[in-house]
Amino acid sequence: MNNITVCGNITRDPELRYTTNGKPVTSFGVADNRTKDRAIFFDCSAFDDIAERIVKYFKKGKPIFLSGTLDQRPYTGKDGVERTSLSITVHSWDFVNVGGGPGAGQGTGGQQQGGYNNNSGVNPYEAGNSRPAPTPPSAPPMPDVDIPDIQDPFADQ
Repeated sequence: MNNITVCGNITRDPELRYTTNGKPVTSFGVADNRTKDRAIFFDCSAFDDIAERIVKYFKKGKPIFLSGTLDQRPYTGKDGVERTSLSITVHSWDFVNVGGGPGAGQGTGGQQQGGYNNNSGVNPYEAGNSRPAPTPPSAPPMPDVDIPDIQDPFADQ
């Protein structure tokens, strides 16, 4: 099985529907903004409680961190040209810190909230929700290394 992890912004509001068996399903779009001028777009779908929580907590423009299975699907565009779309079946997701550096969440007073992975069921975008942000691991100290001077071979020319 192939897996993909994406951090991006929701491009269209998640829509909640139900299968004939009553199973919740949602579909939405995500843009993974690689650079200022380039983005990769994904069609996403999720099922069961994952679908219900995504619909509850996310709207167009909100950042999301998700993992799932990647699939490539051919389709014919409105202009009659054959194209390919990338789709993700979401298996897990989490909220994304936005602005203000580490631990800064939107509307949470700087506190990060968990998503589906920790089953918190708390929306970090609502004021008044707080839980301490996880402490990132610190890097080990750099060893003392004697670096020799390097001569520039072109300095005398």
